[in-house]
Amino acid sequence: MINSTLQGKSIENYGDENSTIMGVSVVIFVVMLIISLGIWIWALVATVKYWKLLPDWAKVVSILGLIPIIPGGPIVTLVVVYIAKQK
Repeated sequence: MINSTLQGKSIENYGDENSTIMGVSVVIFVVMLIISLGIWIWALVATVKYWKLLPDWAKVVSILGLIPIIPGGPIVTLVVVYIAKQK
């Protein structure tokens, strides 16, 4: 379904009205998924890289921010890591 949508074709009676995932088009969903996965990986790398420089409270917040259930967690992790490593 993703390949046919990217090529602009419809298969097996899937038209434009049915080619959605969670209410958005497949292309937008894939782009949002790639961006959020990239931010999560960036937050993980930043946390590991600056782990020894972080105070204990920042370590706890950064680990909690990396849990996928928490919305906006990777962004909070990035902010906390980059602010706490400067002090």
